[in-house]
Amino acid sequence: MDIDIQNHARANILGSGLSTRVGRFVCRFDPDSDNLFLNYAIPDEDTDPTDAELDELAEAFAAKGRVPRFEFLPTRSPKLADALRAKGYREQHRGRLMACAPGEVADLPLPAGLSILDATDEESFVGAAAVQHPAFDDEIPPRDVVIRSHTRSLERGGLLAVAVLDSGEIVGAGQTGPAIDAISEIGGIAVAPAYRRQGIAAALTAHLTRALHANGVRTAWLDPADDGAGRAYEKAGYRVVGEILHMVDDGAAS
Repeated sequence: MDIDIQNHARANILGSGLSTRVGRFVCRFDPDSDNLFLNYAIPDEDTDPTDAELDELAEAFAAKGRVPRFEFLPTRSPKLADALRAKGYREQHRGRLMACAPGEVADLPLPAGLSILDATDEESFVGAAAVQHPAFDDEIPPRDVVIRSHTRSLERGGLLAVAVLDSGEIVGAGQTGPAIDAISEIGGIAVAPAYRRQGIAAALTAHLTRALHANGVRTAWLDPADDGAGRAYEKAGYRVVGEILHMVDDGAAS
């Protein structure tokens, strides 16, 4: 499964229209944001880079005004982490890779007065962004950037869901990438502070996962930001299938 997930992550960037290949790495450079989590490189299978290759990649990031950063599965490129540490990179995140197959997603109740809806219009895009970006300590982008980003994602086959109060206020959101070879990633699960610990994150995850499975996805996967998020995903039916590592250039980030 780890091979399939790493291949999916790489193929997702290649199909995004935001990819640049630098040697044995596929890079995603977001044109609208220097957010670390939107700009990163994924290695080809079993990449053991030379100093020159890593210097070339750092130069490509610098040319875009971005901080060099990597996302990869250690099992697929076991020598990469040591090569990056030798160049001054630090471990930014070591996460539990989780997945959910058809038939494993949980049926979860929602708090009274709240619904989960598929978001396809501009106001929902903006409402989702107002919850998601602060949850990840990021500034909310301008309206046109938000609309462009979500429109691009939905046109590629991604999904966006929002948790909505009866009053119409959006208090939670989450999204998926496009399905590639029957695999899709879920991300951006976020809930407004006043509504956390009520099961909304798990319910959003289950809703999106169920929709993916209904559309023929056999493996939905995600990368929890922390243990609390991981517990919410476990409630939705996810299980740990491996490990994912994020590494960033300390010098470029300082």
